[in-house]
Amino acid sequence: MKTIRLDGVVYDISNFKHPGGSVIDYAGQGEDDAGDAFREFHSRSKKAKAVLSSLPVVSSGNSGLTDKSNEFREMRKNL
Repeated sequence: MKTIRLDGVVYDISNFKHPGGSVIDYAGQGEDDAGDAFREFHSRSKKAKAVLSSLPVVSSGNSGLTDKSNEFREMRKNL
């Protein structure tokens, strides 16, 4: 099973093909959380939010920010 974590919720993306290609292979894996990246790139997209809500949830519960989440926020701040 292939998963991604967004804001502490783990989604099953085994059958999902991202329009941007393998870009999601680099975010939200393991303990990393891709919530910040998702909001940055898809905050105004109703379609992206609809797709997200259609994905199966594997588990939920916020485990806090990880180093990758903090790195993304720092990079975004510097941009």
